[in-house]
Amino acid sequence: CFVTIKDITQDAHYCQFIEGDTPRDSCYFSIVIKTNNFELCEKITSPYFKNSCKSLKKATELSNQN
Repeated sequence: CFVTIKDITQDAHYCQFIEGDTPRDSCYFSIVIKTNNFELCEKITSPYFKNSCKSLKKATELSNQN
Protein backbone atom coordinates (compact mmCIF):
# COMPACT_ATOMS: atom_id res chain seq x y z
CA CYS A 1 0.00 0.00 0.00
CA PHE A 2 2.76 2.48 0.94
CA VAL A 3 4.67 1.66 -2.24
CA THR A 4 1.64 2.72 -4.29
CA ILE A 5 1.31 5.96 -2.33
CA LYS A 6 5.03 6.63 -2.78
CA ASP A 7 4.75 5.98 -6.53
CA ILE A 8 1.95 8.50 -6.84
CA THR A 9 3.34 11.19 -4.55
CA GLN A 10 7.12 10.63 -4.92
CA ASP A 11 7.27 11.38 -1.19
CA ALA A 12 10.05 9.49 0.61
CA HIS A 13 8.18 9.87 3.88
CA TYR A 14 6.12 6.78 3.00
CA CYS A 15 9.21 4.58 2.53
CA GLN A 16 9.79 4.41 6.28
CA PHE A 17 6.55 2.45 6.70
CA ILE A 18 7.56 -0.32 4.30
CA GLU A 19 8.50 -3.54 6.10
CA GLY A 20 11.81 -5.19 5.29
CA ASP A 21 15.16 -3.55 4.68
CA THR A 22 15.46 -4.36 0.99
CA PRO A 23 11.99 -3.13 -0.05
CA ARG A 24 12.41 0.02 2.08
CA ASP A 25 15.87 0.71 0.64
CA SER A 26 14.54 0.11 -2.86
CA CYS A 27 11.81 2.65 -2.15
CA TYR A 28 14.32 5.30 -1.10
CA PHE A 29 16.63 4.52 -4.00
CA SER A 30 13.85 4.77 -6.58
CA ILE A 31 13.04 8.26 -5.31
CA VAL A 32 16.71 9.24 -5.42
CA ILE A 33 16.82 8.17 -9.07
CA LYS A 34 13.74 10.22 -9.95
CA THR A 35 14.46 13.32 -7.86
CA ASN A 36 18.26 13.46 -7.33
CA ASN A 37 17.56 13.96 -3.61
CA PHE A 38 20.82 12.40 -2.48
CA GLU A 39 20.15 13.15 1.19
CA LEU A 40 17.98 10.02 1.10
CA CYS A 41 21.14 7.92 0.62
CA GLU A 42 21.73 8.27 4.36
CA LYS A 43 18.43 6.49 5.11
CA ILE A 44 19.49 3.43 3.12
CA THR A 45 20.88 0.52 5.15
CA SER A 46 21.76 -2.03 2.45
CA PRO A 47 25.42 -1.77 1.39
CA TYR A 48 24.42 -2.48 -2.23
CA PHE A 49 21.82 0.29 -2.43
CA LYS A 50 23.96 2.71 -0.37
CA ASN A 51 26.97 2.23 -2.67
CA SER A 52 24.77 2.58 -5.74
CA CYS A 53 23.27 5.75 -4.30
CA LYS A 54 26.69 7.26 -3.59
CA SER A 55 27.93 6.30 -7.07
CA LEU A 56 24.90 7.92 -8.66
CA LYS A 57 25.54 11.06 -6.62
CA LYS A 58 29.17 11.23 -7.81
CA ALA A 59 28.15 10.63 -11.43
CA THR A 60 25.52 13.37 -11.22
CA GLU A 61 28.01 15.81 -9.69
CA LEU A 62 30.54 15.06 -12.45
CA SER A 63 27.88 15.46 -15.11
CA ASN A 64 26.82 18.81 -13.70
CA GLN A 65 30.42 20.09 -13.81
CA ASN A 66 30.58 19.71 -17.57
